[in-house]
Amino acid sequence: MDKLKAQLNVRCYKSIGFYVSVAAAICAAIGAGIYGGGFSKPTLAEFYSPLTVWLLALGICGFAVLEVFNVTAEFAPIALWGCAFAAFLNFAGTVYMYFPGIFYNGVTAEAFGLIDPTVLLSAVFILISCIAGNVAIWLKQTPNTQEGGEQND
Repeated sequence: MDKLKAQLNVRCYKSIGFYVSVAAAICAAIGAGIYGGGFSKPTLAEFYSPLTVWLLALGICGFAVLEVFNVTAEFAPIALWGCAFAAFLNFAGTVYMYFPGIFYNGVTAEAFGLIDPTVLLSAVFILISCIAGNVAIWLKQTPNTQEGGEQND
């Protein structure tokens, strides 16, 4: 049991990579909520794919589980980014036919006004989670410490 407790990632001090990953997970949750709830409208129902929401939920849960242990904390943003990127690709694959219907009569200010905010908000939040997750991959997730507990840069 002591060996398991030693591997838990429960320090109060976290590195910047952890906070960027948490921001990506929050954006993924917001994007999944907007997409899952907003695309129940009759005008958007044909552009809904539940796989997008499931991939985002899988990424958030995978991030949370991997972040618990010191050994796997470095892989947590990879799981989050991979699932968020796959969700964004699925989102783009299901929503792309929405825009030709909007811009059928040309690209005008009136056509931009017809775009449903649900489509834009879910795209923005899912894309932000992809970008922040990719940035978090390159940042340290756990601070390096020496034997005595001092910080090691």
